[in-house]
Amino acid sequence: MKKKVCIMVDSHSFLDARIFKKQAKSLYRVGYDVTLIVPRRDGFLYDVDGTPFTKKFLKKSFTHEGIKIVTYNRKKTSDTLKEITQNITKKQYVNTTDPLAILGIEQNADIYHCHELFSLYSGVCVKEKLLKKGNKNVKLIYDSHEVYPDPFIKLPADRHLVYKKMLVTLIKHVDFTITVSEAIKSWFLAMNPTLRVEVIYNTPPFSNKTKKQSMPNKSGFILCHEGSISKERGNIDKIIDMTKASINKVDFKFKIIGGTRAGSPLPIPQEIEENIIQTGWVKYEEIPSFMEDVDLGWVDNDLQELSLNRTFALPNKFFSYLNNGVPVLVNKCYEMEKFIKTYKCGIVIDKFNVTGREYAEAIAYFINKPEKLNEMSDNALKVMEKVYCWEKMEDILYYIYEFLLSSKIKYIY
Repeated sequence: MKKKVCIMVDSHSFLDARIFKKQAKSLYRVGYDVTLIVPRRDGFLYDVDGTPFTKKFLKKSFTHEGIKIVTYNRKKTSDTLKEITQNITKKQYVNTTDPLAILGIEQNADIYHCHELFSLYSGVCVKEKLLKKGNKNVKLIYDSHEVYPDPFIKLPADRHLVYKKMLVTLIKHVDFTITVSEAIKSWFLAMNPTLRVEVIYNTPPFSNKTKKQSMPNKSGFILCHEGSISKERGNIDKIIDMTKASINKVDFKFKIIGGTRAGSPLPIPQEIEENIIQTGWVKYEEIPSFMEDVDLGWVDNDLQELSLNRTFALPNKFFSYLNNGVPVLVNKCYEMEKFIKTYKCGIVIDKFNVTGREYAEAIAYFINKPEKLNEMSDNALKVMEKVYCWEKMEDILYYIYEFLLSSKIKYIY
């Protein structure tokens, strides 16, 4: 009989690359019965860029690519936080009115895999209810994509304290914690050294490239940003500044794979419109084809406002570049700097807050060192194939699930 997995989601899109494209589909592929419980906003599911699906995915439950999708209308945090904190304080999880927990209980799964702090609360409610209701000891995974609560980010009054208390209390019910970088793993172990924590990086399936191919008839230099454009990520002002500073020195193009949430237009000055290539949001599987002509990938985790998440991050785009043999250009952030120093696959500007013109100076410097960029490209492909591609991460995911479902003692060697 197939073991049943219930993936519980509080805020992410049901098509999220980590949750659906990789974890859910990998588990389904090796025989698990996988259900995702996912939120609607204003009655609709939504894409990874926040765009609502108004003409499809309208049923309350359906099957998509072999995965059962169950939906619910998410309540506002401000409407539920008081009840949640009271229940946690009183350790009363069984009689919850939380819609995610109620649907989770109905699934009667063997493993519950939660992806946010509030879905973890729902998972704890499910675990306690099923234990009391049918003496069923289900396993609970907390998959933390980030440091949350990040002690340095701005939240409404007292929210930091409330969320930290939630995490410290709820994590005691967790059977295995997964996260996305070694630094965040250390953060969890500092909280509780006895936690079982493993890192599953946000990496794509290996591109099967042995060497980045030269594009025929390609001239000039292309820098790329993949993902969303916001003040914190892919700052459009920096893109404009580095493009203006670069076009006078070289045939320069800036490619944006992705864009703003919900696709609102970017304010590109007319004089550099021809130098900005906007692909819009593309399918996850199509990203490698859009990377073929890219020379350098850009990650700017701006630290004007201190953030553990930005310091500890190894974001999707970072690995997406490397997986396609594209060296990375980053500002000084602990985890990315350590990775680049170890594997010689990119460039770190030794400054926390880098301006667009300073990025342009780095680009100009390395344009004249093509052999160094080629070496970085080769190193990127090698490390992705041998250590970090999703096929390697799958092995860790399968181990965690087998560990939780088996009564046998495991040996590590």
